[in-house]
Amino acid sequence: MRDATIPTAGTPAEIATRQRRQRLAQFVVPALAGANIVCGSYLVQSYRMGATAKGVFRRLLPD
Repeated sequence: MRDATIPTAGTPAEIATRQRRQRLAQFVVPALAGANIVCGSYLVQSYRMGATAKGVFRRLLPD
């Protein structure tokens, strides 16, 4: 498979390094974006009205 992120034998060293970094970024950025979406949806659960009301009532009621 040939694309712009795979250096060839004639590619200068500096360009080859940048191509490898770009290839890595093509996988890392979507993975981090997906992790951000998952974590965000998990953390939003604690801000739902029912969860907030339960927390308030727990603090108001004696142990």
